[in-house]
Amino acid sequence: MLTFNTTDSLEELKARANRDLKKWLTKFLLYSFVDDIDELKETLDNSYTRIRYSYIYFESRLLESFCTSLKTRSYLNALNLGVDLHLMDSFLSREYMFLLYDLMGLAHIYDVRCPKLALEYFKKAETVVQNADSSYLASIANYHTILALMAEMDHISALSLFDPCFTALQKAGAYDRIGLLEIYRGVCLQNLGLLREAEDIFKNIEVKVPQVDPLFIQKNTNENLMWLYLKQSRYNESRKCVELARSYGSVFPDLSLATAWSSYNLDSTLECRHVIQKEIDLLAATQRSEFVKSVLLLMSFAIEGRFSALQKQYRKVEESLPRFQNVEADCIVYSIMADYYTQNEDYQSAFAFEKKKVEYLLNRS
Repeated sequence: MLTFNTTDSLEELKARANRDLKKWLTKFLLYSFVDDIDELKETLDNSYTRIRYSYIYFESRLLESFCTSLKTRSYLNALNLGVDLHLMDSFLSREYMFLLYDLMGLAHIYDVRCPKLALEYFKKAETVVQNADSSYLASIANYHTILALMAEMDHISALSLFDPCFTALQKAGAYDRIGLLEIYRGVCLQNLGLLREAEDIFKNIEVKVPQVDPLFIQKNTNENLMWLYLKQSRYNESRKCVELARSYGSVFPDLSLATAWSSYNLDSTLECRHVIQKEIDLLAATQRSEFVKSVLLLMSFAIEGRFSALQKQYRKVEESLPRFQNVEADCIVYSIMADYYTQNEDYQSAFAFEKKKVEYLLNRS
C-alpha cells in the first residue's frame, strides 16, 4: 500500500498523485486495469484526508472516483465531485482534464435523455490532449466516440473512425483495446446490414490481433457470431456459437435469448418450453438479464396459448424495449406476437405486429 508521511509537502503529495494517475491512465489505455484494479484502491490512503481542502485532496478524490468508475461502471454516480469542469481547466493537468471529460462522456453514453452529451465530452477529452505529450490518450476518446455513435445508431459516422483509431491504438501498443475495437467494427458492419463483411471481421480478429488472449477473442467473437447467425435464421450455427461462448466462460444474458429463439424455430413446443425454463434458470440478477427473462416469458406464454398472460407480459416488454435497444430483441418480440395471432387466425393483429417489425428494421438501417 502507498502511504504518506505527515511531513510530506503538498508538492511531494501532488507529485505522487500525478504518478499514480499516469500509471492508471496507461492501464486504462492498455485495458489492463481489469485484473488489478484493487491495487489502485490500496494506493488511496486515509492520510490524503489530512489536507481535505487542498488541491491534492481533489486529486485523491478524482483517483478514487476513477477506481470506483472502472470497477462498477457507475460513472456518473462515482464522479460526484461537486466541481464545475470548466473551472478546472486553468489549473488541472491535461491528463486530469482528459480523465474527467472522458469519464463524464462514459457516464452519458447510454443516457437516452441527452444522447449528444457523451459525444461533446469525448470531443473535449480529445482536444485537451491533442497536442500534448499524452496525445496517445486521444485514441481512447476516439474509441469511446465510436461507442457513442453506435449507441446513437449512427453507424455510418462510426465506421469512418475505425481505421484511424486502430492505427493510434496500435501505435500505443493497446492490443486488448484493438481486439475490442475490431469486435465493435464487426457489430457496426452487422448493424449496417453488411453481414458477410461482419462475419469476416469476427472470424479474423485472432489473426489480425495475435497479441490478444485467444480465449478472450473466442468468447467475444462467438457471442457476436451467435447473434449474426440468428439474424439470418441460421439457428443451428447460432446454437453452436452459444455452446462455444459458454465453453470460454461467457455468461452474457443474450445467449439465453438466442438459445430460446433458436429452439422456438427448430424444436417441438414441449422441447422449447423445457429450453426456455432452463435458460431462465441460468440468468443472473442483472437488469439486462431481467429484460431477457421478460422476453423468454413472453415466448413461453405464446407457445402455451395463455392469452391474458401474454397480453400483460407484452405490455411489460414493450415498455422496456427503448431502454434495451442494444439487446435488439424487438424483432423477436414482434415475431412472437405476430405468430401467436396468425395461429389464432387474428390476421389483423398479426399484420399490425409485422408492420411494427418492418418499421423497426427501417429505422435501424
